[in-house]
Amino acid sequence: MLALKELRILNIEPSKLCLLDLPDELLDGVIHFLYTDNGRFTRDVVPVSATCSRLRKAAVPILFDTLHVRIKWSSVDRRTFNILLNLDLAPHTFARHVRHIKQDDSPNPVDQGGEDLKLCNELVTKVVARGLRSLINVRTLRNPTLTNFTSLQELHLMDGSESDAVPDALPGVLLSFGKLRRLSLVGAGLCSAALGVVSQLQDLESLRLNSTLDRIFQAYLRNHDFEGLPYLRLPRLQSLEIRYISRYLSIEHIVPKTLKHLRIEYHNRNERLTAFDLRWIAEHTPDIERLEINAGALANLWHPTAIAGVDVDMGVYSMLGTLSYFKHLRTLRLFPSYWQTFAGSLRFTQPVSDEQAVRIFRHILLQCKQIRLLIISNSHLDYRTRYEVFSRSLGEPMKWVVRPSGPRTLLTTHEAKKNYHLEQVWEGDRRLTMTTVRHRGRRPHFDELENWTLPMYEFPFDEPEPCSYENSLTYEMLYEMSMAADV
Repeated sequence: MLALKELRILNIEPSKLCLLDLPDELLDGVIHFLYTDNGRFTRDVVPVSATCSRLRKAAVPILFDTLHVRIKWSSVDRRTFNILLNLDLAPHTFARHVRHIKQDDSPNPVDQGGEDLKLCNELVTKVVARGLRSLINVRTLRNPTLTNFTSLQELHLMDGSESDAVPDALPGVLLSFGKLRRLSLVGAGLCSAALGVVSQLQDLESLRLNSTLDRIFQAYLRNHDFEGLPYLRLPRLQSLEIRYISRYLSIEHIVPKTLKHLRIEYHNRNERLTAFDLRWIAEHTPDIERLEINAGALANLWHPTAIAGVDVDMGVYSMLGTLSYFKHLRTLRLFPSYWQTFAGSLRFTQPVSDEQAVRIFRHILLQCKQIRLLIISNSHLDYRTRYEVFSRSLGEPMKWVVRPSGPRTLLTTHEAKKNYHLEQVWEGDRRLTMTTVRHRGRRPHFDELENWTLPMYEFPFDEPEPCSYENSLTYEMLYEMSMAADV
């Protein structure tokens, strides 16, 4: 008789979930889609909707953990920059990262045909964006200023005009960020303004300066009796990226002693660090684990038929020979020249072949046994020049990523603007296997450390593609969340 009784537990309806019950990573994804519609809803989207009274407290830190802001204006001057810097950001004390503040006169990608991203935003807006403005602190809106970000840890500023005009507000704004850990500046005026105050950011761990910095650095060194650049005195600086400098600057005035990651790109693609420079870096910054430098021509290195001094630049041999002095180096990235001069004109060409990339890695591994990754790729300058010289596509730059795997070598090659890459297994000079791996959308050709934002000229002529992040939300997931939020 007990077996015939109705099992009411089987008829119990499953409990409905509210938006607060979603995992943090999904909630963060929802807010990301809603908040980062290329800056279109920058002022409207603030802590997530009031579907649950407890959600406000939980969502505010997630939303303002990272701000993606795009400011559009046609020209930049001191007054305009100060106004935009103070008025066009939705400030909040929970913010720790500001990823984009840059000029952009191009049409909105959504308007150009990114329908998938547009549909995602519309769907998520219906789910989450209810009563957003009621959660805004009115006093914050009345007097918005960037200095309200008391807990800011990451800041990326970009000025595409390359003007020498120094924004008046920038030094004071930077000084108000006592907890700033990562700073990226693109533009001559921004870099010049920051040099005077960057030494006071004692918690700064990562610094990126991207501009034509020769005149800025030289003027600073002359005015300060060549004591070195101010960031040399930062006690916690571990990552330094400097782009577009020249050989006229002495390496001891540029490189601090506390680094674990160093990236130097010269404005002239034929210039590179000498063997003496690398030896000095290895002795004074012994903890470097990642090194990214210009490399010159790599095509015939260690080739059995190459003639020294004719087919190969002997300076490259001596430069790579100093890698044995780096005791902790695990990642090496080389920027060879992708250009050759024929009949007085520049010609785009791939710097190495697959076989040559493997050969270079095996010889470097003999000198630096702890190295685990070699990347051969073009710099941002080479990629930008590629489109300045040619008006139509004549091939895209390749990237080679080489890793050891016991007695064998793993090689991954990727061509810019392609949605696939090749994975190869080599043993000695013989290729054993090759596999084609396809992925959704086109992946960035320039891989950046810890999701640093990229300069505005990467893939400048790419047509917009559907949003295809690795951890992106599907329409089915969004629909399920909408059903849960409506309950």
